[in-house]
Amino acid sequence: MKTVLLLVVVLFFVSCSHKKHKQEIQQKVEQSQVKDPAALGVTIQEAIENSPNITAEEKTKLHAILAANKQKATELSEQSFKLRGVLIQELLSGKVDHKRIKIIKKKIKKVEADKLKNTFDTVEKITGVVSKNEDKSTFADPLIYMDRPYK
Repeated sequence: MKTVLLLVVVLFFVSCSHKKHKQEIQQKVEQSQVKDPAALGVTIQEAIENSPNITAEEKTKLHAILAANKQKATELSEQSFKLRGVLIQELLSGKVDHKRIKIIKKKIKKVEADKLKNTFDTVEKITGVVSKNEDKSTFADPLIYMDRPYK
């Protein structure tokens, strides 16, 4: 009985802590001025340059990681826009072929999943650069299912 009571108390405190983190993050999101890729780029550059905890070598690594991310993200976004354009053209062509629509939608889902994977891969790389003596083994655990395409 004591074990069950202790477990309930521990779960309660973990739940409260998790809720507090979610609320803090939501508040930061609502206050954020980032609304487009350009603003995000400026925010990232300012964060790197103004961080007292990042060495010059780490800044160089971060810039390289972010440049590679931006290149890949740009390629994927262009592909997504092209596919969306083709989708609209197919829909408005006068004769809707549902098999073709399904193929295009599947391709869009794959590209969007790849964009998200690119983002999370970049987060892991950044974490590898800026995390010092921290246990990184659990970082990707919540992201384990992100490789799966949307359904």
